[in-house]
This record gives sequence, C-alpha cells and structure tokens, in this order.
Amino acid sequence: MTTKKITELNTLTGAGVANTDLFPVVDRGTPDETKAITADQLAQMPQLSSRYGLSGTGSPEGVVTASVGARYTDTAATTGAILWVKASGSGNTGWVVEHGDTGWRTVNKVDLGNPANLSGIGGGNFSVRMRRRDDHVVIRVIEVETNASWTNTDTADNRVTLPTGFAASALMTDTRATVARNGTTGAAVFIQLDGAKVRPGSGMAASQSLGNFMISFMTSDAWPASLPGTASV
Repeated sequence: MTTKKITELNTLTGAGVANTDLFPVVDRGTPDETKAITADQLAQMPQLSSRYGLSGTGSPEGVVTASVGARYTDTAATTGAILWVKASGSGNTGWVVEHGDTGWRTVNKVDLGNPANLSGIGGGNFSVRMRRRDDHVVIRVIEVETNASWTNTDTADNRVTLPTGFAASALMTDTRATVARNGTTGAAVFIQLDGAKVRPGSGMAASQSLGNFMISFMTSDAWPASLPGTASV
C-alpha cells in the first residue's frame, strides 16, 4: 500500500485501511513510548491537535500550522508567553497569546524614544517600570522632570514612545499624574496615550516634575518578540 501522510488519512475511506486498524506511534520522551492508535484516530490528527494542544519552544506564529481553536504551549515561556491560541486562519499564522506575563521591566529614556525634554530628577536618566499580562499593560513612573517646556506637541522631543508590544489599543487620557513646582504640589496633568505615543494633554514649564503615578490600559499589540529594558521586581 502507498504510504500516506497523516494529514491525508482523512481521505482514506477504503484502500485496504479499516478505521479500526492499529498503527504504532512513538511518543518521544525519557524513555520513548510506543502507542497503538487506530486509523480513525490518525485521520483526526488536526482535530486532536486542537483538542489536546501542541507544544514547543518559541512562538508558533509563522511556524506551527493548525486549525482555529488549537492550543500551543511554549515550554520555554519565551518572552513570558506561555499559552497561545489559534484565533484565525488555517495556516501557520493567526496565533495570539492567551496567557503570558513579561514580569516587571525597567526601561530607560533610550528605550522610550529618548525624548529630549524629559530627564530624571537632578538631570539623571529617568526610568519607568512596565509589565504586560495577557492583553493588559501597567506602566509605573516614579518621578521625571522637564528639561525644557514639555508640550503636547507630537514631536520626538515631547513624546515617550512605548516599546513594541506595549501600545494602547485606543486614544486614552489619564489624569493620575501630579505636577510639582519646586517641591510644591500643583494640579493634575492629563497624560495622553495614543497608541505607542505618550505625551501630556497640556504643557508643563521647565524644571517641573511629575510625581509617582501609574497608568493601566488594554493593548491589541502582538506579543513582543523581545522584551525591553531589564527585569526588575
């Protein structure tokens, strides 16, 4: 009988193969284990993959072919992504992360587009902590100050650019940032998120600082292929 690929067995309705015929399948492990499954089970391999899942190391996007609904486990938890689901298509694309956690990452000014009008307190290099869990992003800013007037103009000097995989799903405005002028607390500042761009909704004068604040939002970005900055607690 002509050798057939597993994916072709669903076309075999006769040809000398009965649905109850047994075929040996090797389950690679330590040690290997050989199991006998029926021709009918072999013919359902795509469905079995969707039901019981696939596994490997690294992202399945562009690599693993499966039907919608299939599950894939990254046993290495690459960039924090553990469980993927096939959300669309019949090829090897359309995978999205169902469960992943980047952990807290400390990112510096250079990781955020290097805006000229912002610095750390005392002229140092400010740092920001960010974390993504599934499609939820949290950004925590400890304290930054303006070198020059920080305006809401959309220019490289006035905006922070979020790393790939951490952009907001839609235009958002947050009011949790507080301006301090020479140690005196001022009014709340509107922080505007427009995709990967972050900038104030209204201007701030030179030598003003933003106190501690946190922004939380949803993202529709693909899971990042690499993580920004360094791991932190």
